[in-house]
Amino acid sequence: MADKTVSQVQQSTSQTQQTAEEPRARTVAGDAWARMNETYASTTAPFVSQYKRMMDEQFGRISGLQAEFVRHETQGVDQALAAVDEMARLSKAGIQWYVTMTAQSRQMMMDAARRSTDFITPAV
Repeated sequence: MADKTVSQVQQSTSQTQQTAEEPRARTVAGDAWARMNETYASTTAPFVSQYKRMMDEQFGRISGLQAEFVRHETQGVDQALAAVDEMARLSKAGIQWYVTMTAQSRQMMMDAARRSTDFITPAV
């Protein structure tokens, strides 16, 4: 029982020491972390600003490229619409030609039929 009491006391003492050292350990770790962050920030700041500048330049180039794409796309659409308009005009002209030719063909057949009838029938 005395051993238990001694071990309990030792265990209690070690817990007290851990508890007392824990905030200090956290503070030391926190200080080290803060120093590391400060060092990291001061070391990387030039690279971060250079990276930001390079990305801004790249975004500018990409915007210019997209504007060029829009210009070519607009030009292509305009050409496609002009081609469709031309095809429609030619189709209409073809249909009108067909109508004119069929009307003339009918007229020629009627004229030929009348003339042939005139050749066959005697003049009265």
